[in-house]
Amino acid sequence: MCGFYAAFIALTVLGPCGFLEGAIPAFSPKTSSTVMDSTKAAFSIPSIIAIIAAILSFFTGAILGMILAGIAIVMGLLGFVLSLSPRTRGGIISVLGIFAGVIGVIAAVVKAIMWVTG
Repeated sequence: MCGFYAAFIALTVLGPCGFLEGAIPAFSPKTSSTVMDSTKAAFSIPSIIAIIAAILSFFTGAILGMILAGIAIVMGLLGFVLSLSPRTRGGIISVLGIFAGVIGVIAAVVKAIMWVTG
């Protein structure tokens, strides 16, 4: 039974070829250099702008709040489309920016109604 566990551990740690998995980088004969994917997924700028614009839309007046909420919605949509790439993160942040932008539009309309009637 111990031999089974030793073989299992050897296969999971060393891999089926007996080498450490990932220890030897892939070799590309076309470029004669190692191929390593060192790019890390980053948040897209539009998703960050969407969240910032949505938050700022709550702290401004009706007109500027409506403009910032519109920017949040547009940038959220753009950020969501860009987040479909494997190199870009921010899909959830973009969706939150879109929802916060919609709520910002509603808040701006309420502020405008209060300003007109008040």
